[in-house]
Amino acid sequence: MSTAEDLNLPALMPVADFAARVGLSESKVRALVRATKPDKHGWQPIKAKRYPDGQLRITAADAAAWINSLPNA
Repeated sequence: MSTAEDLNLPALMPVADFAARVGLSESKVRALVRATKPDKHGWQPIKAKRYPDGQLRITAADAAAWINSLPNA
């Protein structure tokens, strides 16, 4: 299991940055943030925090946990 440090993740990432790192569209990441259960393709929901300015940020720990939840290829 990789940690945020192993994956070289910043402490907080905007959705666009996270999407670029994992190779998904920004709209897909936003849909996964809104999700409460896996989608029809098995993508797990992503935890994110909404800040007072309205922006969503994904923490390094939540990003690492989501990346580690992906099935091995």
